[in-house]
Amino acid sequence: MPLPEQTLQATPVLSSCPDCSASLAVLRIIPGRAGAEYWTMRCTRCGGIHLEIVNASTAPMTA
Repeated sequence: MPLPEQTLQATPVLSSCPDCSASLAVLRIIPGRAGAEYWTMRCTRCGGIHLEIVNASTAPMTA
């Protein structure tokens, strides 16, 4: 399984809180079915928790 820094993303991930527009910090990335990943993020201002389902790219990584 690739490290989170090496994951190619086919689905855009939230970069700001939809409630207060502050930045989001990634708490955890959990692998899911069919190559998807579940990203849990917390707002740095209001503390809201947001879950994104990211469809990771199936393209192989090259170093």
